[in-house]
Amino acid sequence: DSFNISEVYNLAMYFCVMTLTGVGFGDVAPSGQFEVQVSTVTMFVTGFMWAWVIANIVNVVNNIDPFAT
Repeated sequence: DSFNISEVYNLAMYFCVMTLTGVGFGDVAPSGQFEVQVSTVTMFVTGFMWAWVIANIVNVVNNIDPFAT
């Protein structure tokens, strides 16, 4: 199989995002280029959503005033 430069970049981005987000190399893997793109975007979006949730929890805990009435 011969891949062009955009397909190689797409697969490399998928590998990096999958590794860095901790999703792992599970039993189900994308089989085509479109599936790889959708999986990469989904992992990016869910990673940012998770970071946003954690940031909001930290913000709430940080703003708790134990001496408030």
